[in-house]
Amino acid sequence: MGAGVEGKRRIHRSRRSVPPRGWPDVELGWMLKPEHRHHGYATEAGNAVLDFAWSRLHVPRVISLVRIGNDASDRVAERLGGEHIEDMDFYGSDTHVFAYYPPRAEARRAFA
Repeated sequence: MGAGVEGKRRIHRSRRSVPPRGWPDVELGWMLKPEHRHHGYATEAGNAVLDFAWSRLHVPRVISLVRIGNDASDRVAERLGGEHIEDMDFYGSDTHVFAYYPPRAEARRAFA
């Protein structure tokens, strides 16, 4: 687990874990304390995670699940290059699904 640090204060958490059996893709998520939102930390961390996913894990796609109405997280997903591919019910919450693809056109076409 990693933690973003500003001075000596923890401002966010990130972790890498194995998705549950049957999970569609590797998921990128973020959660920040309210006082640390709107500073670009989620976008910065998300870019680092996506770089890792493409360069080290070699996964063909990463997704983010964002509850409908969480406009700030929708904007983070869009800044990270996420494509809103569908809406779904996720454990009782209406959720946007964003997909990220490696920076290679042929990888993206595999999911088209």
